[in-house]
Amino acid sequence: MSKEKYTTIQITEEDRTRLLGIALDIMKFNGQEEPMNPVSCIHHAINALDKEFKSLKIAVENNEVQGVTLQ
Repeated sequence: MSKEKYTTIQITEEDRTRLLGIALDIMKFNGQEEPMNPVSCIHHAINALDKEFKSLKIAVENNEVQGVTLQ
């Protein structure tokens, strides 16, 4: 049995649709044919967001990009 703990958060329907859409794009990009469960979808989307943010942060810190704001 999994030792992971789960919680519920509130997000808008639009953000939910976007988040799951990104996760499905990641799934297709990785060549997966079987759909992921919602927990895996969110996990993959959050990992992608985390990696993108870290790359952007490093670029800003190294003065490779300027004037970046995140929304």
